[in-house]
Amino acid sequence: VAVHLVWRGPSSKDDQLIQLAISNVRLEPAAERPEKKNVLHGATTESILGKNKLAALTKPFLVHLKNGKTKAFYSYWAEPATIKNLKRGLVSLLQFQLYSGKVVENDVSGRCTVQYQATQGQVTRTKLLETCKASETGFTTHSKVLGVSKKSSSVTVFRLEDGFIKTAEAEETHTLAVNARRSAATKVTSRQTLVLVGKDAGPPER
Repeated sequence: VAVHLVWRGPSSKDDQLIQLAISNVRLEPAAERPEKKNVLHGATTESILGKNKLAALTKPFLVHLKNGKTKAFYSYWAEPATIKNLKRGLVSLLQFQLYSGKVVENDVSGRCTVQYQATQGQVTRTKLLETCKASETGFTTHSKVLGVSKKSSSVTVFRLEDGFIKTAEAEETHTLAVNARRSAATKVTSRQTLVLVGKDAGPPER
């Protein structure tokens, strides 16, 4: 992921427009598997995502950050929702604050209450997913018996060096169980890691 500053507010260095570009996309299994059980063996990124989605994923996009918070996200009108959400998830790895406290933020999960714990060189962000407000999708019912119970957690740890994010490691877990049959349950864990690999002079600020 290439990140560079496109614009900075004249009255505040923390008012920034940033461009991000994803390249060299690879899909790999989350864990080592025998070749016969590896569904990705022999597949290319294009064959999995499709030519159009891969092209959309590698198109640059913009995010407006102010004091470490996302104010706006700019991508392409006809972009597939799955690709747009992948990009929003990446943006959430850049959103943080340097002091402890509880705040309300907007990100790929919706509008959520977030708890920050700041120490020397490290910030831990815990998203209280039960507070998130987003448009409902999928199956819904007013009957508790026919419904599902869920338990979710989301924690991101930022490690800082010389004012830059050195690493950002996020883990989000969702457990769902059918109320009428608790043995029918599933657990999904998502992990994201962003590592600073180098710094170069970017184009002139505007």
